[in-house]
Amino acid sequence: MNAMSARIEYWTLVTILLKMSILKNWLSGLKWTNSPMLRQALIALTIICLVFPDVVFTGSTFRMTDHQWGVFDHSERTEVYPVPQHLSWYTSGLNDPGGALFQSEPMMEFMRYNFATFNSPYWNPYSSAGALGPETLVDLKFSVFTLAYAALGGGTHVYDLLTLFFYWIGVFFVLRMCEGPLRLHPIAGITAAIFYLLNGFAVANVGSNVAQSYAFIPLCLYSSFVLIERRSRFSFAAATASYMALMSFTFLPTTISSILVIVACTAGFSLSISWQNPNRIQRILDALGTQALVGIVAFLGLAFIYLPVIENIAVTGTLEGYTHRVFWTASWSALLSLFSPSHFFESYRAADVGVQQVAGNTIFHYGVIGLGLAACSWRSDADRLRPLMVINIFIVFVVLFRVFGVPGITEIANMLPILRNLGEQYILVAVSVSLIFLVAFGTDNTLRGSFVSCLPFIMIGFAALGAALAAHIYGLHSPNLPFKQFSLVLIALLSTALLLILWLSQRFVKYRIYLTSVLMVLMFAELIADAKFIRYAPHDIFTKPTSDVAFLKANVGLARTMTLGQYATSMEAGSAYQIQEVTSLNPGYLPGYAHYFREMTKGLPKQYQWGDFLSLAFPHKDQHLSFYNWWMVSLLGVKFIILPSTNLEYINEFKRDGYRVVHVSKFTTVIENPHVFPRAFILNPQIEENGEITLSPDIRANSVTAVKISSYRNAAVTIQGTASQPSLVVLTDNWHSGWRAQVNGKETKILQVQGTFRGINVPTGDFQIEMWYTPKTLPIAIILSTIVLFFVLGTLLVVLIKKTRSVHAR
Repeated sequence: MNAMSARIEYWTLVTILLKMSILKNWLSGLKWTNSPMLRQALIALTIICLVFPDVVFTGSTFRMTDHQWGVFDHSERTEVYPVPQHLSWYTSGLNDPGGALFQSEPMMEFMRYNFATFNSPYWNPYSSAGALGPETLVDLKFSVFTLAYAALGGGTHVYDLLTLFFYWIGVFFVLRMCEGPLRLHPIAGITAAIFYLLNGFAVANVGSNVAQSYAFIPLCLYSSFVLIERRSRFSFAAATASYMALMSFTFLPTTISSILVIVACTAGFSLSISWQNPNRIQRILDALGTQALVGIVAFLGLAFIYLPVIENIAVTGTLEGYTHRVFWTASWSALLSLFSPSHFFESYRAADVGVQQVAGNTIFHYGVIGLGLAACSWRSDADRLRPLMVINIFIVFVVLFRVFGVPGITEIANMLPILRNLGEQYILVAVSVSLIFLVAFGTDNTLRGSFVSCLPFIMIGFAALGAALAAHIYGLHSPNLPFKQFSLVLIALLSTALLLILWLSQRFVKYRIYLTSVLMVLMFAELIADAKFIRYAPHDIFTKPTSDVAFLKANVGLARTMTLGQYATSMEAGSAYQIQEVTSLNPGYLPGYAHYFREMTKGLPKQYQWGDFLSLAFPHKDQHLSFYNWWMVSLLGVKFIILPSTNLEYINEFKRDGYRVVHVSKFTTVIENPHVFPRAFILNPQIEENGEITLSPDIRANSVTAVKISSYRNAAVTIQGTASQPSLVVLTDNWHSGWRAQVNGKETKILQVQGTFRGINVPTGDFQIEMWYTPKTLPIAIILSTIVLFFVLGTLLVVLIKKTRSVHAR
């Protein structure tokens, strides 16, 4: 896209939006829009359609797995707004797409399967030889989104409808909050709603598991503000329900940051409405106490998620993992990225080779107009909402100072356990939420002409400083030099337009509403251009899988697969297809299996490993079978190995070693392992319960005998067989203290074999082993959650029924 065509498309978009703004003014005169809620619902729907027209009208999808398939299959992109041609979906501002690809989206299919088959979600046998349920945290098995997806039958269209619906809820409650508790002008609410949807944190995380909870933050804010204004059982129940929805998203770094900023904003609002009251200290303490009680009750309502997490937190090492993370401060050359991602940075992903080293950290953009309006939030006269405004300004500066490593803030942050290790992409949600308020206040002040005029100039000065720093450190050169030059010119034009319109709004009072509307439209156009949405048409890879997956589902049975590369059942994709895969991209895997896996792959060079995950995403780039301990692979029950069809040398090496090619698809080759062990087998003789059970590679010579697995469900396994003498039955599934077992109806101990597998001593003759898993805290957790859910739903329903009856009585 050259500079001239980009400029034409940009101003065409502005013209269209101005016409739609005029249409909105005409609609506001209609009688049926006198209901604020109806008007806000329609405005929210309009904003959703304007922001996501490709999904709403042209049939593209939010789902990352469909995007990945579009890239693999070279499908056409479905774009409504222009996107620079030098970008791909990997470099279009997406933050952590792998989390959705390899964690949350496969788990949505896993939960859909559990809903359909009444299987337990508290044990996942399809990941890394058996993994815990919600304790993995990052894959969001019990989020509101996942549960709704599973209950509605799943699929790409359900995914997209839920995403649109939840974002509509977010926009709706931004409007409700601005016009309701904050009592701002409707245009301020619309501007804040647009900023909420299109700021860099939001657009970079659409579809990512990092910030699925983002859609519920406005609901929590609104319900918390209403609870402070009008304390009642209904408002308490509504606030509790909103917190439960937010806290169901167990990607804890973002969820914790979101809750902290919500509590801070609630405290600011309480200060604002109580400041003139003689008993303000008592009222503020009461409000914060009520807020704390809401959080506690919401936690108890989600006990079925969080008590098993707490029970196994030492086993999974979740907290320990975060304490070992290192926070990297951002380079000051990334300051320009706060205003625009288009010059040197494409939000999370670098547009040019080497830029990521200059940027130093993830920096989300907020736009020239958006930050300019935020700078207008400080009023020149007394303001009833000043405490809330001051708190939000404080949050913005503290978090940005932390990200950029300002002395003082860095030392204080390093004193806080866990929080000091949270990456910038997690804590920047606080900046995004606070800026929503500041943009709303700034827009309202512009309409009133009461902002401090020097502050927008200072903000533009920071943009100029960021441009100068980036140009000095990185320079202005190819590739894509015309695009970069146009981006810089556009930033300068937007800065000039912002300052000019603000100046005119102070000089021409009767035109303020029109001038502010122009700023709102300019902000929309700028942020849409910065978003660079690149999406593909739906493929629904989970319901229409490739032929290799179909082959595996038909032939693998209870055996396992091992995928070398990012295909078929790699990472957590096996969970989506109910195929047992040996790898995992969840950090909550069991320590015994982690040791086994690393011993099995210890010959693998470091460059082929994906961090600390039990991943084989990259080793297909090399051709050496010696990287693996194939006896351990076979003992694990791996029947099929999947690797790229393009790697002919690797495939030939497998053939030379006696492996057989059994299936070839468009992208992959499936190889069968002739040495695979049965998933359950008998070893003689019986092992002492206190003995350390270690198997040796010569156990085949001792006539390993397979036994029948007569029933295999997520958290319940039945094994039948006959033993000629007291023996040990080994099931190559992960051992965990929560598993229990009976032999012929009598409870027995489950032994730990090879550091990670399960072993059961059986007597001579016929035997039936039954094993089952339930978190120890689950019974009490279910009772607590049920009580809270009955209270919340019962209170909401009773009040709604009373209101409905009173309306009919009139």
